[in-house]
Amino acid sequence: LMAVIGVPMYVCATASTPIAAGLLVAGMSPGAALVFLLAGPATNIGTLGILRQHFGTRRIVLYLATVIGSALIAGIVLDLLWARFDWALPQSAPTGHAMAGNGIAVAALVVLVLATLSAYWRRYRKRQTPGEGACGRSEDRDGCQ
Repeated sequence: LMAVIGVPMYVCATASTPIAAGLLVAGMSPGAALVFLLAGPATNIGTLGILRQHFGTRRIVLYLATVIGSALIAGIVLDLLWARFDWALPQSAPTGHAMAGNGIAVAALVVLVLATLSAYWRRYRKRQTPGEGACGRSEDRDGCQ
């Protein structure tokens, strides 16, 4: 049922997360919520229209079947695991904003900033270095006037 609801909805991953959380609190199974989270954003009408123009109807039908089938299988597996291990949903979401455990995120940020600065530095140096045969280079000054 969640695949049928999620596919035609024009919803992105950011918007579908609180919807799925609300449905979980209302009593929906975690597998059904996962189906909604996977199928909804991957198959919204806007995306399908653009993909259809580029790939054709036949490939879009195959894409839809693959996404919906994969989402259904993942949802069924999650529900089976949920029942097997007797997991319980938390009654409330965590509210802390602590930075503990974010070492990977900080390291990734440092790498991203360094890569960005390196790219800008290379671009800046490329603009500052005169091209081949320019009078600015010492070995080419003999012929320049």
